[in-house]
Amino acid sequence: MPPRLTKAAIRNFRLLRRTELSFTDKVTLCVGRNSTGKTSLAKLFEFFVARKKAALRIEDFSADCYEEFLAAHRLFASGEAEQARDTVPAVTLTLHISYDKDCGQYGPLAPFVVDLDPDCSEVVIRFPFALGDGALKEFFGGVPVGPDATATLEQLGRGIPKHFEMSVMAVDPTDEANVRPVDLADVRTLVRVDFVEAQRGLDDESDGHAAPIGAVFEQLLTAAEKSQNATWLEELAANIDRTLVDTSGSLDSSLQKVRERVAPTLKAFGYPGLANQEFVTAARLDSKRLLRNFARIHYPGVAGVRFPESYNGLGTRNLVMILLRLFTCYRDHTATSPEPGIHLVFLEEPEAHLHPQMQEAFIQRLTYSVNLFPRIDAQMRATMPGQKGAVEESSTAIDSSPRWNAQFVVTTHSAHVANRGHFSDIRYFRKEEDTVESGSEPGPARTFIKDLSQVTGDERFLRK
Repeated sequence: MPPRLTKAAIRNFRLLRRTELSFTDKVTLCVGRNSTGKTSLAKLFEFFVARKKAALRIEDFSADCYEEFLAAHRLFASGEAEQARDTVPAVTLTLHISYDKDCGQYGPLAPFVVDLDPDCSEVVIRFPFALGDGALKEFFGGVPVGPDATATLEQLGRGIPKHFEMSVMAVDPTDEANVRPVDLADVRTLVRVDFVEAQRGLDDESDGHAAPIGAVFEQLLTAAEKSQNATWLEELAANIDRTLVDTSGSLDSSLQKVRERVAPTLKAFGYPGLANQEFVTAARLDSKRLLRNFARIHYPGVAGVRFPESYNGLGTRNLVMILLRLFTCYRDHTATSPEPGIHLVFLEEPEAHLHPQMQEAFIQRLTYSVNLFPRIDAQMRATMPGQKGAVEESSTAIDSSPRWNAQFVVTTHSAHVANRGHFSDIRYFRKEEDTVESGSEPGPARTFIKDLSQVTGDERFLRK
């Protein structure tokens, strides 16, 4: 049983002031009205886990933190430096990961196991984005204390990218005082995070956009070069390269004829040193750039006429792109050596342009991909020419293929998507604001996440 992400504790990030979110083993459904923090959740993981360097701004701190920045500034100005440092807010992400304590070998979990309890089956990883050691004076020193809180916060905000830094530490689940610094590289060996954003699209020639489908194919071939088991993709890339070598030779011959006509013109121009300057021409075609720039989606029509992607329905185009992006996420994951123990995939609003029945079918079949994509790989390997295990033997390879250890986090506004998921898998994001008197500025907004797996009492109304 691979390790699983079970819970994330968030502090001081945007609307997620002090928030805990539990994750299911398969699909966690995040629902709620607009601007309740669902996208912020994905951004938080992008900042701390996916990016090489976290670069938060003061706008990324919860609005409740602004008064804490001002209070720390006043304490520093009054000479109470130690209290000032304790008051400076920090953005923190804490991950709780469960594992089988009888697994024997911990693999990528090893750097994070700091407890001595033989019955413990959890590791805790904390990512604080906080004021750096020794940076208190530099952060506050050049900012005068004044009555204009907005101007003070603006000056302090400019210092956050310079003086705040992210660190990573493993925390003992049985003793929070027992911590050990770890490298971000170790985190990425354990956890991989991918994102399938809401703004998707295939080729639309009417807008003159570059073809995103070509970019997806480029990613697949790039991943194949790093993979240990994508032999069918490697063979495909090799065939493309062999074709391009032949094409380059034909282009070289044509370009040489152009050169022969241009060279006398240069010689006749009479510029010093140019008359005796010889040059040759050569065509260099790169398979990946060729795919990115020139690969297009077309669909078969009638009498040999093919229709471009822009002639297809928006829902179909959206669905095809989601599936290709998911397969790319899987391919990149398996191309990483060693494979991360956890693969978290954020999928934002998959219902865009989809018919309600298609929405229900998609969310039902999303979890099938964890078995489907490895089976496709196994089937491709089994049916390659010269490969032992031909078509009639491919079922054995398919049955023994590994499972993709993905956990999906899906944000949605669709009742059709939510209704087809398990009730206990839903996390309801609700934004609350401080009540204020008429004419006053609104207070800070905060998001609370309701875990519907923890609902007690009569649930019939909520389920309906």
